[in-house]
Amino acid sequence: MADALVIQGLRLRARVGAEDAERAAPQWVVVDAEVGVDASDAARRDDLAAALDYTVVLDAIEAAVIGRPYRLLETMAARVADALSALPGAGGVTVEIAKEVPPVRQEVGRVAVRTSRGGP
Repeated sequence: MADALVIQGLRLRARVGAEDAERAAPQWVVVDAEVGVDASDAARRDDLAAALDYTVVLDAIEAAVIGRPYRLLETMAARVADALSALPGAGGVTVEIAKEVPPVRQEVGRVAVRTSRGGP
C-alpha cells in the first residue's frame, strides 16, 4: 500500500517503567503511528465511510496505552501495533512510543521504541 494514515505527537499519560516506583504515577509518553491504507476509494469518493477514520485510530492507540500498566515501552508499542493491525482496512503498521522524561542521569530529549507489523 502506498497510502498511509499518520498520527504524530499523540501525548498520553501512561503507567510505564521497569521499577514499581516509576509505574506508581502516570507519566507522559508520545506516540507516533503510521498505518498503511488504500485511500484511493476514499479519495475518489470524498467519503469518510470509505476511509480509515483517524478518530478510530486515535481511540485504539489511547485504549492500548492507558488500558494497563507496562514495564517496558517495547510491550506497550507491541500492543498498540497489534491493535492498529486489527483495524479494518489497516495494512502495515509502524508505531513509535517515547518517554518525554526517561529516568536516566544523562540529559536526553526523549527515549523511544519503534516496532512494525505487516508490510506493504
